[in-house]
Amino acid sequence: MVLELDQIGSFVQISVLGGWDLQFIYPSLFAIALSLVLTALLVRIAPARGWVVIPKHNRWNTRVVAQFGGVPILLATWSGLLFLPSLRQIQSMLLLTLGMAILGFIDDVMGLGPKPKLVVQILLASLAVHFGVVHPLTHTPSLNALFTVFWIVAITNAFNLIDNIDGLAAGIGVIALLQIVLLAGIHAPVAGFALCLMTSLAGFLFFNVHPAKVFMGDVGSLTIGFFLACASVMTPSHLSSLGSVLLLPCLVLFIPIFDMLLVSITRRLNGRAISRGARDHASHRLVLLGLSEPQAVAILYVVAFSAGVLAFCWERFWPAWGAGFLSLFLIVATLFWLYLAKLEIPESWLSESSVLIINVPAFFLRTVSKLSVLALDAAIIVLGLYFACLSNRQNAGHLLLAQFWIAAVFSVVMKQTLLIASGAYNSNWTLSRVREIYPVLKGVLSAALLVALGWAILSGSMAAPFILILVDAIFTSALLLLTRASMQFFDYAIARARLLSSPAHPASEVGPRTVSLPEQRVASQEMAKTSTEKWEM
Repeated sequence: MVLELDQIGSFVQISVLGGWDLQFIYPSLFAIALSLVLTALLVRIAPARGWVVIPKHNRWNTRVVAQFGGVPILLATWSGLLFLPSLRQIQSMLLLTLGMAILGFIDDVMGLGPKPKLVVQILLASLAVHFGVVHPLTHTPSLNALFTVFWIVAITNAFNLIDNIDGLAAGIGVIALLQIVLLAGIHAPVAGFALCLMTSLAGFLFFNVHPAKVFMGDVGSLTIGFFLACASVMTPSHLSSLGSVLLLPCLVLFIPIFDMLLVSITRRLNGRAISRGARDHASHRLVLLGLSEPQAVAILYVVAFSAGVLAFCWERFWPAWGAGFLSLFLIVATLFWLYLAKLEIPESWLSESSVLIINVPAFFLRTVSKLSVLALDAAIIVLGLYFACLSNRQNAGHLLLAQFWIAAVFSVVMKQTLLIASGAYNSNWTLSRVREIYPVLKGVLSAALLVALGWAILSGSMAAPFILILVDAIFTSALLLLTRASMQFFDYAIARARLLSSPAHPASEVGPRTVSLPEQRVASQEMAKTSTEKWEM
């Protein structure tokens, strides 16, 4: 571990700090300075010229705020790019972002429908593929091209979706662009573009934090999302592992993907059009639980930053341990996604029902729920075994890692059989009473005892794997119990955060200032529900 920490220090000193010569410092400083000046000018002149956003019933904002904030961001970015030595290598990307900016500006001015925007986005994504932005997933170029077009269009719109509350899209953009700079390396052409855009976006963020003085609009969010989608494809192009090629871009853009899946699935299941705006995003749901807007945004910042740090450490320093911590992060993120998805949103926050509601039979839902629980527990059992092998690598751990998936399948079958036999699945999956802990411990410890006895009978000695078996049982038990207690943990963490914000944000202030008393009661009812009522699994 000491050696790995030394490697991190060497990397930061040589690859990051050593690469920050004047050819990168000057363009980025110029970009942030120009962004600050142009955005301040826009905030000053926008009200007089009518360049403002008027509050709407399906939008979060309740104030008249300057719009077209994406224009200063992009002008500052493009101006900074003129000073980069690698300008010729990113000319195609410069032209493509210009095309997306024109589309976004027209949409801000005229209000284009979803179909025209989608057509132009597919065209620009196809041009990006033509210029060499291709996800190297398979050995079939046509499949790679099709997936890349889908990825670029999806991420472009996903980033546009998170521009729903003060400071969220700009802050997430800064975090994602920083990850791209670090993962690609400062001397990569795409990193120079990302650096100028990041500093320009940071200058804009100064005016966009709550209470925002200016919004970036589609001219900013569509263009930034488009660049992030393309850059995330170009960044891991040197990787050979399929998992790395797929997972790294998803981690860099974790919050846009998280939020897009949240609103798309919940809207469709409730018979609401995915493209219709509503106040049902992750940030809105956090405010519904009683958090202030800055707190909700800060939580999503932390999640995005954590995903980026894990991706960076996994790719650069800790491929073995990093894979385990990434898996754990994804499990926790999935539980948090379900926690937010289960919230009952006030009817006035939602768009009108305009599509067919999907009526799923109750039996099918119960079956899927039980299978999902088994699948989640199986992943946790595999993860517990993986951590146990890594922590005992000097002894039996390295032998199991060599044939890990065989050992993992055996571990899942044995432990889940004994968990079923011990009654761990007889009640709700979430923990509501202390006595529900015992079936889980009984099932895992019984499996550990059987493995130890089996080894003793077959080999005549159980000294070698005893520590591994014990560590595996501890890791697996802890992870199974912690995930089952996740709902209580989320409730506790949010309740503590509400207490911290109570002096400045009284409990009666939930969401924007126009939230009515019935909606405040919805928030109170959600916090009053037990974990079993929120998530019946």
